[in-house]
Formats: sequence, C-alpha cells, structure tokens
Amino acid sequence: MKTPVHSPKDIRSALADALASRGFARAARARALLKYLVEAKLADDSARLKEASIAVDVFGRAPTRFDGDTDGIVRVSINRLRQALARYYGSEGGEALFRFEIPLGSYAPVIRRRTPGGLPSQPRILVLPLANFTGKPCNDALCDGLTEDLIDALAQLSSVRVLARTSSFKFKAVSADIRAIAQDVSADAVLEGSVQEVGARLRLTAQMILASDSTHLWSHSFEADAENRAQLQGQLIDLMQRSIVDMTDSPSTAIADREAAVVSGEALFTMSGSTVAIAHYHRGLYAYRQGTVAGFTAAEKSFSDAVRTDPGFARAHAALARTWWAKGNAGIEGLTVAAHRALAATRQAMALAPFDPLVLAAHGYLVFFVDYDPSAALAFAVRAIRHGPHVIEAHLLHAKICSYLRRFETANESLEIARAQSSLSPLRRRRPCRHRGTRLSSCVDGAGRARVP
Repeated sequence: MKTPVHSPKDIRSALADALASRGFARAARARALLKYLVEAKLADDSARLKEASIAVDVFGRAPTRFDGDTDGIVRVSINRLRQALARYYGSEGGEALFRFEIPLGSYAPVIRRRTPGGLPSQPRILVLPLANFTGKPCNDALCDGLTEDLIDALAQLSSVRVLARTSSFKFKAVSADIRAIAQDVSADAVLEGSVQEVGARLRLTAQMILASDSTHLWSHSFEADAENRAQLQGQLIDLMQRSIVDMTDSPSTAIADREAAVVSGEALFTMSGSTVAIAHYHRGLYAYRQGTVAGFTAAEKSFSDAVRTDPGFARAHAALARTWWAKGNAGIEGLTVAAHRALAATRQAMALAPFDPLVLAAHGYLVFFVDYDPSAALAFAVRAIRHGPHVIEAHLLHAKICSYLRRFETANESLEIARAQSSLSPLRRRRPCRHRGTRLSSCVDGAGRARVP
C-alpha cells in the first residue's frame, strides 16, 4: 500500500514561512531561487531543474548565450541558498514541519518532514527491495543489486542498525501496509523505492517512512543513464545520510557516518573490478593517503597488483597514475619519467572507462599539469562532476583550473562543495608535499605548469 505524499498546500505554507523569515528578508535572489525550485519540484517538472533553465528563468540569462562552464551564477547561488537554509533551520525554522534541502550535485530540492521525537538513538532501518517498474524482467537483477548495495553501504554507518538482506527480501513483491511490515521486523523506519525507465534513462524514486504513522520523512527521485548504477546509488546514499544525521543528536556520530557514507559511495564506483583487484585497490588507497615515501611505494605495489589481477580495472590504472605523479613531485623518482608514465596510464584508464568520474578527474589533472591544456582539463573536470557529483577529486580539479583561469567565484563554489562532502577532505588535512626538499608550489611555474626537468 502506498503511503500518502506531502500535501502541496502544507509544503507551500512551509515555503511561505521560510521566505518571510528574517534570514531571507534581505536575500531577494535566494527567495526567488528557492520558490522557483520548490514550485518546479511540486510540478514534477524536471526540465526546469536544470542549470540552463534556472539561469534563464531566475537570473535572466539569454537562452542562446548562457555557458555553465564560464558562468557560475547558478552554482554560486545554489551554494548560498544551501547556506541560507542551514542558517534558517538552525534558528527561526528549527521547528518547521517541512525542510527544504538542495543535495550536493543536484538542483532538485528535497522536501523532508521534520523527524518527530521518540526515535531511538540507533533506529532500526528496513530497506525494502526496490520495485521494478520498468516493465522489463531483465531489470529485476538490477533492482535487487541496487538494494543489496544500499544495505551493504548503510551497514557501515554506526548511527543506525540496518536489517539484513534476508529480512528485507522476504517482503519482495509483497503488498502490505508499511506499519504492518515494520512491526513484523521491529523496524523504526522503512526505506522503499522503485526503478522506472524515462526514455533512455532510469529514474530511482525513494521514500523514507516512519513506522509509527506511515508518514514520509523524505521522498525524492534521481535520474541517470541506465549503465550509471553508481550515480543512482551515490545520490541515494547521500540523501539517506542526511536523513540519518537528523535522527541522531551526536555530532561526532554524524561526522563519522558522513565519512562512512563517502567511503561507501566510493566503493560503489569500483564494482567494475574483480573482487581480488578491488581488495588490492583499497589497500593502495590506504597507503597512498599516508602521503609518505613508504606510503607511495606501498601504494604503487598494491595498484600494480590490482592492474595485474584485472587489466580492465580502470580505476586501478588511474590510481597508479596519480601515485607515479606523486612520487615524481616528492622526488622519489625523476619527474619527467613519472609525468609521462602517469599520463599514459590515465589514457589507458580513459579507454577502459570513459565515463568513470575518478578516471576523468585523474586524466584531467594530468592533462592540466603535464600537457598544459587548461581548456581540455576543464572539460574533463566538468564531465567528472556530471558523472560523479559526489567525487571530491572532481570538484577540487574544477576549482584548481577555474582558479588558474581567474574564475575565482566559481572556484570557491567547487571548493565549498568539496569541503562539505567530507571532513577528511584534503582541504582540511593539507600536508606540504615536497620535491627534493621544496614545497609542491616550487614544482610549478607561474602559469601553474609542472616544471619537468
């Protein structure tokens, strides 16, 4: 049985309260943007929730002249709106029945009902099998796989208890009241959803429902290319994390869970490699992040083992390239050799997985520093963000190139997105990277190019 959606009248009432608040009183642009996004969401008009449409309809940009790569007005305004909403719900709107959020990497607002009191500190979550509404039995495996991936990812979060796969799949294709299902397994909240086809794309719709009264905590839809399972999963995990943080009162738990969600999202992108290769890959990531000579050496071995185990594992090639580049900059080996080995490795990774966001970001980075082609590098960064809006490396690369091109406002927006996604972001744990006793900045010339001896 489907649970009722939020009443448009109640949502518009909550919107009016937000727009009339002191925080939005002096922010005409934020008011106009929030009203536009919420109305588009209520009308289920996905075409209006695109960067170009927002630029034209809200900010008066000319339809034939707007270029999102060079004009960052929408991204900057969206980021400021996120900040304004956070301030509002931290003060005047603290008791608002509904909350409006703009997830990272998306312009579609999420409308969530405020979580009532009474939930335990570690609520039990049941993930129901995603329903296959595509009309194609061949997509049953896709829906089941997405459900299993989500259960595995959420099981890594310490602030909730996720019921096991066997508990979830006993309700596959079962039509019953949510309260009855939740009572059967003693769940405090239930996540249900479906997968539909929209042209050549897939739409995943998901709702988090309170077991006590069958009301929605949130409901949202995502779209992605049929083969881009990782994007669907990554967006859903990010939204799930936001809901879970609101259920818990411990800041330390919220931070730890956000980091776990980022790690989980990253793991979902690596499913194209064999099990053994993925194990080598994650050992390499752990070693690489140490930022030491020993770490880089160990990372090179692990990534090489991953490539040898599975030559088609694109992310291992890209990670090996970043390791060679890091070793060159650290003076562990000659920078000329390291630079050209690294660029060749990312080209191979691109041939294997041209839509993988981490591969795109790694290749764009080397195109910028080794080939010194800012325009091509920027294009790779934009593609990386499009295919992986939750990949921090993509936003950092975009910020670096925009800063070099003196598009400082756009660069700052990308930095803010990267910073918000993880407290373990490189922005918060910078270490001086040295090349033969000098800082990394000494390894680039005034134009930002790598100095290759």
